[in-house]
Amino acid sequence: MQFGTGTGLCGGSVLTIRSVLTAAHCPIGSSSTLVIAGAHNRKLSLNQINNVVLYRYPHPPTPNFAFGAHVQAARMPTAFASELFVGETARSTGWGRTTNTGATSAVLRRLTIQSLLTLLAQLSMVDQL
Repeated sequence: MQFGTGTGLCGGSVLTIRSVLTAAHCPIGSSSTLVIAGAHNRKLSLNQINNVVLYRYPHPPTPNFAFGAHVQAARMPTAFASELFVGETARSTGWGRTTNTGATSAVLRRLTIQSLLTLLAQLSMVDQL
């Protein structure tokens, strides 16, 4: 999602044909919010992007996402669970930095881990280096 002049960027997950889940600090509701679903390279101009879904918020009536090869709903648990999904494969994606001082990525990056607890242990060890 892009906001205002296109300088701000928040990731999100399409949940249904009419909803996107994003972080609480993302300024959803701005009259110039742009949702781009299915994009891989965030540096391309909108004229160069193919096979994506573009929506501006608010947009009466709000159009639905069209699911296809490049846009799918995120799979969510069917009910609230307090378990940590230990041993399950988890995937995180984004255009963020891969180092503390590095630039953000132009293309979507992906990280796959086997366990949430493994990731938490690895992150806590980073502070000790």
